Amino acid sequence: MNYLAQIANNSWMKIYLRILALIFTYSGLIHITNIIGLDQQPWLETPLTWQVGDIIYQNNMGLK
Repeated sequence: MNYLAQIANNSWMKIYLRILALIFTYSGLIHITNIIGLDQQPWLETPLTWQVGDIIYQNNMGLK
């Protein structure tokens, strides 16, 4: 466990984790805007696989 703490304290790892957090945040916001209907296409008119994907993604990200 101490090894993981040492890795997280590396400057390159901090930068990498921040970039990764920004990517996940942006992706989550895209899914939220799709569900809310702020996209060009209403969410209920999108294919069922897209709707399921949006819901699964939100559940996996802890945004229930």
